Amino acid sequence: MRAAILNPTGGIRLDKLLVPAPGAGEALIRVLACGVCTSDMGAYRNGLGADTVLGHEVVGVVEALGQGARGVAIGQRVTGAIMHGYAEYTVARADALIPVPGALADHEAITEPFSCMMSGIRRAGCAGAESAIVVGAGFMGLSLIALLKSAGVGRVDVCDISRAALEQAKALGADAVYLPSDAQPECPQVFEAAGTQGALTWANELVSSGGTLTIVGYHPCTREIDMNLWAAKAITVINAFEYNRPIQLENMREALGLIQRGSLSLDKLFTHHFTLEQTDQAFQTHLHRPGGFIKGYVRVNNR
Repeated sequence: MRAAILNPTGGIRLDKLLVPAPGAGEALIRVLACGVCTSDMGAYRNGLGADTVLGHEVVGVVEALGQGARGVAIGQRVTGAIMHGYAEYTVARADALIPVPGALADHEAITEPFSCMMSGIRRAGCAGAESAIVVGAGFMGLSLIALLKSAGVGRVDVCDISRAALEQAKALGADAVYLPSDAQPECPQVFEAAGTQGALTWANELVSSGGTLTIVGYHPCTREIDMNLWAAKAITVINAFEYNRPIQLENMREALGLIQRGSLSLDKLFTHHFTLEQTDQAFQTHLHRPGGFIKGYVRVNNR
């Protein structure tokens, strides 16, 4: 099979690997599409072990089942907790798969990125809140606009350092947008969604006394925190990244329901797509973020 393989020193090349065989309780999946995620950028730049295939935002079709595999059927389109998505085939635990409704396009079923966002909203207890502020208008921050409003939040404001990103936020339903130079109100519900030191510092300042800061942005390194500010405001801080498998899958199912009902549109969020041969280009595009870019995915196989 063809696979986009990570080079040991960084970058991606197209090569051939053996088609994996599903073990007990596993399913063989023919990959249809795989999203490109910021959490893979470090490995892309620096490399990992030999023949590493990245990709964890996967949608595919079940091609075969290993002994004892239950819950999905051959020929069924699925998403879920699936790894090694930049290859024509991969394997995953059958009990970690979620059937995809037939009406959705393949890229509309890439719901793994929403797992931590849904977790953060639930753990923040913000359903029905009067307002929330999102710091960072990348894919996750822009997605949070619709997710928070679906949770009954009355007003969602967005902060970012980029005027172009803020224009995208307004187009996707933000009630107000702010640059760092703008006067900004404090808010009891603040979501940090950029994954940078600057965004985290800014989000700390925006949380009102007794409020909640929910960290949704991916932070792959050590950050500096003003603990005195935390103490003075007596805020609650939530790490939205959730690695509990049943909770992850439940969050993804909920996101699929929102997409199916039209409460969340991925057509407006997935702005770029690439072939398997263009996987390296997909990563480069994610790193450099040309005008209009929000998120990309790789089309691996056609149905």
